[in-house]
Amino acid sequence: MPAKVAAFILGAGGFGSRLMEEIRVKRGLAYSAYARVDVTKSSSYMNGYLQTKLDSLEEAKKTIKEVVAEFVKNAIEPKGENAKVLFRYKGDNKTAGVCFDGNCHSVILGFPFETITTDHQRDELMGQILKYWGLKE
Repeated sequence: MPAKVAAFILGAGGFGSRLMEEIRVKRGLAYSAYARVDVTKSSSYMNGYLQTKLDSLEEAKKTIKEVVAEFVKNAIEPKGENAKVLFRYKGDNKTAGVCFDGNCHSVILGFPFETITTDHQRDELMGQILKYWGLKE
């Protein structure tokens, strides 16, 4: 699941994805930029496509590498005025979760919920999320 969330943020989300924003909207290097992830029992990989002119190809490829490197370096970061950091990892202070307070409320974790190993920690995190959503006092 985290790989699919990462792919959505990077490019599978179409307009609003980081690749489309940087390559098409900001720089005008391509008509389209897309990324997707395939996860199976035996392999996992990310692929994508880019619709661009030959004279923009090298700059577009360089930009893709920069966007992906920035994403990996900074984990997940909130984008937009209604998004904010929910919590951070202790060791490196990277974002571990973000939330969005727009016309809907959403929480995105940078790790699978199932990796929380104790019932107490899972209950505590889920309680905080439910409280954030206004479903628990």
